Amino acid sequence: MPKLYLKKLTSNLIEEFLPAAILHRNLLINDVPDYLFVQEDQALAKPVITGLIRNILSEAENQCIRLSARIFEGIIFLNITDGKNNNHCGVIEGYQEKVVSIVSFSPNLAA
Repeated sequence: MPKLYLKKLTSNLIEEFLPAAILHRNLLINDVPDYLFVQEDQALAKPVITGLIRNILSEAENQCIRLSARIFEGIIFLNITDGKNNNHCGVIEGYQEKVVSIVSFSPNLAA
């Protein structure tokens, strides 16, 4: 199975959500690094990231929404924020050749 690069996936999803973002005067910025990819859990990556984007767009108006991803000790953290108090995170466990699973959470739902 070919690698699914997160930058390409998030760029495609941003393009899909652009009309909704524009309607609410939001700007979408993709800061996901080019080198991060999913190999084994590709089927879960798109719905998880789609849900995160949809959730933050439903709460944001006139905001700069930024998608970013960082790796820490083999775990990829995807963060979507509107620059205020709204952060939505997805965690992709594993890195590069061994991606294990994808989980998402929203601090707003954890309370």
